[in-house]
Amino acid sequence: MEAELTSLDLVDDYNIKVRSEWYSKPFIIYNLINFSKNKEMSFLNSGYDRKGNIRYLNCATIDFFLKYLKNFNFFTPKKNYNVYCSLATIDWENSSIKSFKFSGEERKEQTEEFNLQKDVFIDFSGAIDFDGDLDGENKLDISQEEAVIRALRDLRIVKDLFDKYKLTYFVHFSGKRGFHLFYQMPVEISFGKKVSLANLIVKELSDILNLPTIDRVSYGKRKIFKCPYSLVTHKFKTFVVLPLDDEFIKSFDLSKLRVEYVIKKMSLKNRGLLMRNQLSASQKCSNFKAFLKDFDINIKDLKEVEE
Repeated sequence: MEAELTSLDLVDDYNIKVRSEWYSKPFIIYNLINFSKNKEMSFLNSGYDRKGNIRYLNCATIDFFLKYLKNFNFFTPKKNYNVYCSLATIDWENSSIKSFKFSGEERKEQTEEFNLQKDVFIDFSGAIDFDGDLDGENKLDISQEEAVIRALRDLRIVKDLFDKYKLTYFVHFSGKRGFHLFYQMPVEISFGKKVSLANLIVKELSDILNLPTIDRVSYGKRKIFKCPYSLVTHKFKTFVVLPLDDEFIKSFDLSKLRVEYVIKKMSLKNRGLLMRNQLSASQKCSNFKAFLKDFDINIKDLKEVEE
């Protein structure tokens, strides 16, 4: 059943103004575009009200992004959009569809044509979703603060592990009740097997380390996560999906991720993704294979994920 929007998901005049000002800053848009390059960007209405969701955005330039904001009425009370990006890298240049029309009927036809293509999905990034509401398969009714504390505990365990193996990764706040950790999978395998590998790593980390806040919903080729430097508004508060450094994770303060604090107190122009362990290609590959070996993950056993 599709979730319905509630009054807590709507955006008041103050937060519309805040969101409009945030997304008008060139260095913010640059960070968004830099991350979403060669990916699928999406605008999803809070509460996953699918009638308002916009998928298949090829956001290659600042002008494209500003055009999307305008044409899809991004800044309205009932369209509390969150900005997402695909884990998949897409070969837009060789796709039969370079960009999608704004008309609903034309977009539908283009969507059907796009999904028939098999060779446009060329790479896949690993990612782990730490959702503080989760307790295994159960959903907890707890406050935002309690959820973030639970997710932070599990995040720190995985972060320490990735630092031990010197894997290449970055972390950002999800904007609401948890965290996302993105990591590179520097091995030469097919796209479908990389999707399979990302799913297996999530399962193994959750099971072996007993981490109940890891979301184990299977990833497909069009899996999306919130885009770094985007905004999330809920209960009339707006938070930044902000990449976090080690010190922030160590002494975490949720209030410092409110958009008002970030704008006034943080320097964002050269912040980037705060990627850890930027090593040579050969060293990245060696470290990642050592990690897989210790978790008894054999690349040869992976199956292709088609959907």
